[in-house]
Amino acid sequence: MSISVKDIQVGRGKHKYPVTFCSVSDWGGSMCKYTTGASSVICAVDAKVYKLYHKQIRVQLGELNRITSLIEIPRGENAKSLAQLKRTLDLILESGADRSSALLAIGGGVTTDLAGLSAALCLRGIRWAALPTTLLGMIDAAIGGKTGINTRHGKNLIGAFWPPCVVVMAPEFCLTQSRREFADGLAEALKYCAIARRPSVRTIDKLLSDFPHVSQPELIKMIHASAGIKARIVTADERETGIRAYLNFGHTIGHAIEGAAGYGRLSHGRAVAAGMVGALWLSQDYGCPAGRSITAIHELALRLASGGKTSVSVVETMRYIFSDKKKLAGKLRFALLHRVGEPYMQVIENKKTIRAAIKLSLAALNGEIK
Repeated sequence: MSISVKDIQVGRGKHKYPVTFCSVSDWGGSMCKYTTGASSVICAVDAKVYKLYHKQIRVQLGELNRITSLIEIPRGENAKSLAQLKRTLDLILESGADRSSALLAIGGGVTTDLAGLSAALCLRGIRWAALPTTLLGMIDAAIGGKTGINTRHGKNLIGAFWPPCVVVMAPEFCLTQSRREFADGLAEALKYCAIARRPSVRTIDKLLSDFPHVSQPELIKMIHASAGIKARIVTADERETGIRAYLNFGHTIGHAIEGAAGYGRLSHGRAVAAGMVGALWLSQDYGCPAGRSITAIHELALRLASGGKTSVSVVETMRYIFSDKKKLAGKLRFALLHRVGEPYMQVIENKKTIRAAIKLSLAALNGEIK
């Protein structure tokens, strides 16, 4: 796959790092200069990715000096747990890591979230680098320095802001994903469309329809545009004290649905797409005018949310939504739209309104909205 796009810069000052694009056959060379000087390099890799690409990964790791340990991370949201965090930290320390070591995370959002948090905690912080291998990881999870694990109380409630030293993207990895996993990434792309007007609904819809035979230049262009929006927002607001909260569009309800379903039982993308259906309804309830753009996002969100019946309850989803980390002074804040491309934060205290939005989201998940 020919890559001809510019690097994206994220952050400022000592927290600044690049998002760089390369072929799946040369990411080791792209990563090399960022691990130079490390006393050791520990690789945390998604177990399924390693099974598929172990030969290529071994060859590319040969580009990096001082690989001392390889840790396989189980696939799935259940890996974002205290037990797996402890195991990962133990294995990093057992490898002989010191404060000049580096951790390389290869995998989707689960792997980069877990590895990034491990890097933040180990020896009070060691450097880490990310090679996201899923579309969702490339356009969202690996960018921004948010790391975390889940608990029975909610999603990502234990975490840290710990930026990587580099994010290296090889878009070819996306083409070995399942259709569902690819659609999960497109749900995050649709979020960017809602809050920033790009990538377009047409582009996202075409990539979904054409998968796995997508136009590679179009895929790269979409990833670059989405990653660029995420980079711009987190550079302006690293710690989510302002506009970074707009990235939660669809996620407040979506995360609650994931928790209510049981982590790992429902994909993140489906939950977020369903959450966007609820967020669009709330937006219109608070005055967002209906129109073709809103309708197009709504229809594609319904398509991305589909995938079979679920038994998630409104009551359990309400329980999770009120333990959400995005509460402020005990009040729930939702990312809504004045119109497409104009997001804002809205405190909503009326539980009947919140319950109605959740019901719509669950109806979208179950294919009950036409």
